Amino acid sequence: MKKIILVLFCFPSFFLFAQDVSYIDGKPFLTFVDEDIEISMNLSKERQYGKYYIADIAIYNNTNQSISLNPKEIYATITKKGKVKDAEVLSHSEYMKKVKTRQTWKAIGKSMAEHSAASDAGKTTTNTNSSSYGSYSGSSKTNYSNKYGGNIGSSRSTGSISGSSRTSSTSTTTDGRAQYMAKQNADRKVQDFNNEQGNISNMLNQGYLKRNTLKSKDYIRGNVNIKYRKADEIEIVVPVYGRDYIFIWDKDLLED
Repeated sequence: MKKIILVLFCFPSFFLFAQDVSYIDGKPFLTFVDEDIEISMNLSKERQYGKYYIADIAIYNNTNQSISLNPKEIYATITKKGKVKDAEVLSHSEYMKKVKTRQTWKAIGKSMAEHSAASDAGKTTTNTNSSSYGSYSGSSKTNYSNKYGGNIGSSRSTGSISGSSRTSSTSTTTDGRAQYMAKQNADRKVQDFNNEQGNISNMLNQGYLKRNTLKSKDYIRGNVNIKYRKADEIEIVVPVYGRDYIFIWDKDLLED
């Protein structure tokens, strides 16, 4: 599917050229083409250490001279129910700082979970309960005599005693070898997790659009993240070669 939207404005340093809307594998691409530059953009919604609109931007320099591209100059507005607000467009350094922060907290959580489980490995806990019961009964006889040694009487007393007791105890033994192996396994899982996060970080870093000088016939492609907010329309402006190239994503395109 392809359609052409012609919008013509002319100001001293601002030009908006014919906008070509085409689809590749179901994804819409907006493209500006003239004799000097070709700029194409796809906009998607994804979660990459936060929720963003991801502008996939490709630029081809068809001039006979070098041109400068500074992604920090890219800006956008989001329109929702008629209200227009500036969007937060993240530079490469700003986004990678967010990635590093999120990955650090994820690594801390992973390490705590794995090593907490490992600390309980090889431990055996034994609970012991015991009870006892006893009783005693007996009697005693007491003789009384006068000062001359004569027996003047006696008395007898009897009695009984009974009782019970209950004791409980808990003991824990640790298998040192099992705990060592569990710790080694936890360390390995944490390292694998960190390596995976590092690979993701490298991929995001390499794919993010950075400041570049494009020589004649050079081509560059990269992503720019825009903080997500519900939108009916998003307008993204890419300043390059002294011109502002405007990409307007209406609700129909955003839902594709």
